[in-house]
Amino acid sequence: MKMRMTSSVFSKTSLAATVGCLLSLWAQAAAPIAYDDFNGYTTGTNVIGQSGGSGWNDSWYNNNSFVVEVVDGSSMTYNQGGVVRGGGNAIKITNDAPLILARNIYSTPDTSGQNYFSSFIFQVVNNDNATGNIGNEFTHYAPVDGQNEFVAQNSTIGIIAKGGDAGVRNGGSSNQDLVDNHIQYATTYFAVVKYSGWDGSKYNTATLWLNPATTDESTTLNTIVATIDIDDTGSTGFGGLQIRSFFLADENSYFLLDDMRIGTDWDSVVTASIPEPATTGLLFGLCVLLLANRYKRSKSRR
Repeated sequence: MKMRMTSSVFSKTSLAATVGCLLSLWAQAAAPIAYDDFNGYTTGTNVIGQSGGSGWNDSWYNNNSFVVEVVDGSSMTYNQGGVVRGGGNAIKITNDAPLILARNIYSTPDTSGQNYFSSFIFQVVNNDNATGNIGNEFTHYAPVDGQNEFVAQNSTIGIIAKGGDAGVRNGGSSNQDLVDNHIQYATTYFAVVKYSGWDGSKYNTATLWLNPATTDESTTLNTIVATIDIDDTGSTGFGGLQIRSFFLADENSYFLLDDMRIGTDWDSVVTASIPEPATTGLLFGLCVLLLANRYKRSKSRR
């Protein structure tokens, strides 16, 4: 009886361990397609031409001579449900350009109609130490879709923060929606952008969440989310992310960005942890061993 009870307890423990292992692998499967926390770069260097992070197809690039500096961003953190984002290096955007920064996840844009999400934390900082509401400085975040340069009139865009608000745009400034939550200088925000509404040739819909909770994907609160849906215009695919910046010089300001992620669903850029390759490999090996052990034990009992 004692031996049988011990065997039963061992079997249940083994089953629990196996299930736990598989659940952990499932959670890691929800991880982003690509991410970069900029911690692999040396502060003071230009991020252009560098290729840290994971899941990308190439290095960071632009089509001008502007420098996007890697800086110490240890003071820029965002606590989302107990998960702290940032706190290491960040990148600093100081110049105005139609294409200040971009990076690809594919060699050619995906035109399958797959929805894509991106997320990042950011601050707008004024060189004169201004506080309160920001001015007209902004950055746009759009898919790399095969065009040679960022074309705002034809792109599905997440906006941070024209006129001081975050929002979305499709087909020009007349087609936009804004979150009712004015951006403040020197304040850390968490943004999520979704590109969807594929009509067979273009993404018609853009959605942006500002400081969402992990459960806010379906919220309709205008203090958190903005959505624009315009037929017959939008980005013609998704190959990566490209950033446009303007009015930084006029406002004497700069943008800090960190913890950039790209995925195909909400969880991959909002709730998923970033897996270390070595950890993923070790976990996979452990799951295989546990499954093999259970198979061997069940076979021996036949």
